[in-house]
Amino acid sequence: MAATKNDAEAFAFDPTDMPKMRGAPEIVRLVPEKTASEKYETIEAETLLGINFFDKQRNVMPKRLEELSRKIEDGRFHVNAICIAHLKFDYEGYKKLLMNGQHTAHAVIATKKPVWSVLIEYNVDSLRQLCCLWAQFDPPGGARTPQQIANAFVEVLGDRKWSKQSINKCSSAVAVVHKGSFSYGANTTVDERIQLLMSKEYINHANFARNIVFGKGEAEDVRFLSRIATLAALVKTHQVNQKDASFFWTRVRDGGEVAATHPALVLRDLLQSSAFGNTKGVGKKRLTSHEAYIRCAQAWIAHRSGTQKDFKFSKTLPDSVPDFDQQTAEAA
Repeated sequence: MAATKNDAEAFAFDPTDMPKMRGAPEIVRLVPEKTASEKYETIEAETLLGINFFDKQRNVMPKRLEELSRKIEDGRFHVNAICIAHLKFDYEGYKKLLMNGQHTAHAVIATKKPVWSVLIEYNVDSLRQLCCLWAQFDPPGGARTPQQIANAFVEVLGDRKWSKQSINKCSSAVAVVHKGSFSYGANTTVDERIQLLMSKEYINHANFARNIVFGKGEAEDVRFLSRIATLAALVKTHQVNQKDASFFWTRVRDGGEVAATHPALVLRDLLQSSAFGNTKGVGKKRLTSHEAYIRCAQAWIAHRSGTQKDFKFSKTLPDSVPDFDQQTAEAA
C-alpha cells in the first residue's frame, strides 16, 4: 500500500507520533478456542491471526514458535503483550490490525493451551502512527531490527531503496553528525539512530549520502566512500550547501571533469589509498575515522573557498574538526 506524497513530506520518526491508548491495558486469557468453563475475559488465538495483516509484520520465526510452545507446555510461560490497532484511516479496508502477539497466538493453537496476556489497544489515525506503534515492540525473540523498522517506514517515506547496509551505515553517520562524536555506538541505541535517520532534520541529507554511495548498488568501485566517516561528511556538507555537496561528492566518487589537484580529486586519491580503522589494506596508509573526517572537511572547505587546483593537505592535522560551514581555505 503506497503512502501519499503529503505523508512522505510530513514524516518524522518521533515518539510524539505514538497513537493514543483506547483505555487501560486489560488482563485477558488467550485461548485456542472459547469454552463455557472460562471465567475470565478471553480472546481466541485465531481471532488475532485473523487481523494479522500489517504488510510489514515479521514472518513467523520457527525457533521462536518452538521456544514459546515449550514454555507453554512446561508451565514456564509468563504474561505477554497483545497489541491491537483500531484504524481511523483506510488501510486496504481493515478496521483492526495485530501489532504484537502473533507468535504467542500460533503457540497457543499449537499447544491447545491458554495463556495469560495483557491486551493493549490503540486508536490509530494515520499510517505514520501505525508504523511508529509497530516499531516500539521489543519481543524476547529479538527486537525489531533496523532493516525491519526502516522497511515499515519506507511506506511513509515513499522510498524503497534502503538496503540493510545503507540503513546501518547511514544511521550511524547521522548519529556522528548529531552527537559530534564517533562514539555513536556508546552514545546512541539502534532505535535512536533509526529515529535520527528517519527524522525531518536528517532524512533528506541521509538520502543524499545513500544515493551518492549506494545509488548504483553496493559497487566495489565506490566502497572507499562507504565508511562511516565519509558518510558523515556527506551528510554534513549537504547540510551546508546541497548544490555544492552534489558537485563535490560526485567528483570524489567518479573523478574527472576537474583538475587532478582539485580538492575533490585529492580527497578521492587519499580515501582510495587508505585503510580505515581495523580494516586490512596491504600497502595502504592507516587512516582513523577522525582523521578521515578532518581530511573531508579540509577538502570541502578548500572547494567552497574557490580552490580549483594545486590543493594539498596540511602535513599536520588540526586538534579539532574544522567547521564545515566556513568558506576559507585556512584549515587546508
